Amino acid sequence: MSTAALIRSSLRQALAATSACLGLGLVMFFLVKGPAAEAAIALLWTGLGLLVLVPVFNVVAVLLDERRKTPPTFAWVAAAVLALLVWTVIEKIWPVLVARFGGVL
Repeated sequence: MSTAALIRSSLRQALAATSACLGLGLVMFFLVKGPAAEAAIALLWTGLGLLVLVPVFNVVAVLLDERRKTPPTFAWVAAAVLALLVWTVIEKIWPVLVARFGGVL
């Protein structure tokens, strides 16, 4: 089994975990009070984080699938998408790091 196929099968499981986290977190958010409410919020944030990461890993799987094809057009497009995602994350996180650590960076 290729690496891309392993990633794709893992993506199906990650999508199921995302649905479970979001569903359970939402139910707990409305039904649970007290200290257990923090677990509901943690489940919701975990589900949202997975919801963001699943498409990123899908692009990685496309890159791995398409890199050996004769015209590697889609591989280049997938690489460009990954580069844009990395740039966006750095652009959003850098000001937070500078504000938090000041002159160390």
